[in-house]
Amino acid sequence: MLRLGGDDVRALAVAGDTADDLWSGHRAGAGVVAGVLSGAHDRDTLAAAPHTHLLGSVAELPALLLAEREPVA
Repeated sequence: MLRLGGDDVRALAVAGDTADDLWSGHRAGAGVVAGVLSGAHDRDTLAAAPHTHLLGSVAELPALLLAEREPVA
């Protein structure tokens, strides 16, 4: 985030395939904390960790981020 010049951690998206990844994103205050089900931990393990989304694959992340940017009408 610092390297990219970001100033609001809530604008950060974290995606990971372990519960530790999700806890790290949550503790950092990331606005999007996405668990990826195609990796190390299963749905139940990831669902037990704080998250905003569970994705089947990291390939779903771009569409999620674009949808998050859409203004609410």
